[in-house]
Amino acid sequence: MDHLAERWGVSVRNARWNALTGKGIRDGVEVVLMKPQLFMNRSGLPVSMMLHDLNLSLEDVLVILDDAALPLGSLRLRKQGSSGGHNGLNDIIEVLDSDRIPRLRMGIGSSPTYLDLAEWVLSDFRKSEREIVETMLGRGADSVEEVINRGLDAAMAVVNTRTKEEDSEP
Repeated sequence: MDHLAERWGVSVRNARWNALTGKGIRDGVEVVLMKPQLFMNRSGLPVSMMLHDLNLSLEDVLVILDDAALPLGSLRLRKQGSSGGHNGLNDIIEVLDSDRIPRLRMGIGSSPTYLDLAEWVLSDFRKSEREIVETMLGRGADSVEEVINRGLDAAMAVVNTRTKEEDSEP
């Protein structure tokens, strides 16, 4: 979210819906960036409040989340589906009573056997991983812009095909 805010010149400092939010215009489309400030496994309430207050549908939202089930640097853009074990997405699905929530999963890689998953997710990336992470953040922002400009289906065709090709590289 910070990467998008910086790229788009949006200040995400307004406290609303138990989240930090910011509004801006991107390619002629009004966007709201939101960073829930509750525990991750309580992310559904802020999303629900925003949808209600702004009279938005589920198709108007794109949830961006980390995913330890994806290799570091990988992206997956989906229209719907299960939480895949992600507690934040699971809460959003439960609160909104639907799995038809567009999402962009950003791969952080699986945790080493000696670390608890929560520790892994909250830990800093290693110096050797920073270039991969920066590239992923840029591609993630590009993916969000694809969704805005071309729609979710067209963006999925670009983002998911590209990711599969990259994942198969040696």
